Amino acid sequence: MARGPDKQFLPEAALDEAMLLFWEKGYAATSMADLQGRMGLGAKSLYDTFGNKRQLYFSAIQRYTDTVTKRLFGNLSDRNSPMSAANAVIGTIARLNATEHKGCLLGVAMAQAQLMNDQELAAFLEAELQVIEDALFENFERAKAAGELGERVDSRDMARLYTAAFQGASLISRVKQGGSFTQGVGRALETLTTLSAKSREATQ
Repeated sequence: MARGPDKQFLPEAALDEAMLLFWEKGYAATSMADLQGRMGLGAKSLYDTFGNKRQLYFSAIQRYTDTVTKRLFGNLSDRNSPMSAANAVIGTIARLNATEHKGCLLGVAMAQAQLMNDQELAAFLEAELQVIEDALFENFERAKAAGELGERVDSRDMARLYTAAFQGASLISRVKQGGSFTQGVGRALETLTTLSAKSREATQ
């Protein structure tokens, strides 16, 4: 007897499950059978909708940046204080690191891109990290205009510092569980920016 059609499914919901699985296990340790089981799809539906494992991985990373990353960095300008907005992000990351221990999917993917010597994946991840850096750069430019950072502070360097701190703290949380490490990183960043603001006041 011929097999009936696969049940209807929501592609975004299935992609979310793939994203979570790649986030938890990484690319190499995730099999197509794992993905089918987690996404609740047969092989035909999975391939027809998302392509092969590599294509699905890229889609999952893009889904991560469109959801998780956007929630963290997409609303920085909504706060009256740009520095409070930047420091609130690391507070959110600390809370996530204390409970989920998965780190950041981008960080997990970066580690595997190097192991696989995958230049296409590396370039893709670099572009996604640039989105974060640019959002922080614009935020620190607003902070300088608002007098929260000294004029001599390089906003691009600050954006790169915060990006590195966020990524590093998140990746370390996979083995050093608990949010205290990330909270410490956040306090250090706040101290640096406070000193910068005081330096500006002293030179005026």
